Amino acid sequence: MGGNKVGAALGSAGLITDVDSTPRNPLGSEFMDENGNVYTYAKGVASLAAGDWAILNADGTVTRSLNTPLAGPVGVAMAAIDNTHYGWFQIDGLVSASGALGNTKQSANIATASADKLPLYMSSTAGRATTTQAAGQAILGAWGSGASVANVGDAWISRPFAPGFTLASA
Repeated sequence: MGGNKVGAALGSAGLITDVDSTPRNPLGSEFMDENGNVYTYAKGVASLAAGDWAILNADGTVTRSLNTPLAGPVGVAMAAIDNTHYGWFQIDGLVSASGALGNTKQSANIATASADKLPLYMSSTAGRATTTQAAGQAILGAWGSGASVANVGDAWISRPFAPGFTLASA
């Protein structure tokens, strides 16, 4: 039989930019901030930087995105979370350093300067997204918002997912 229903989590420990040496929240738990952005809690991976795109694994770990056949849900790291630490990954809403209401968050790692309203794809650089379709696979549910500067930009995401293959252009 399935698990028991216990209701929705009403709170979480720490800030979305915190890096925890021991888990302070259940792996895979989700949290919505006051602006409607949604985050999931996971264990990091070596060399993961703040703003990196990562594949969210079922066991509560992540893999840095790369234009290889990786498939699964995608999130954006809110801090530099290595393989011995835990933290939050944004999975829905506006990924932006300024955040709404002046809240500080993390921008996304996006290679292309002219990313406004363009779909995003995994790039050949681990953890980075690009608008160049030929460089990698689609990140469904993710698109650029505004211009990216020095590989840092804003993105709208809606539970992004990597299908594990390159999509043909329309």
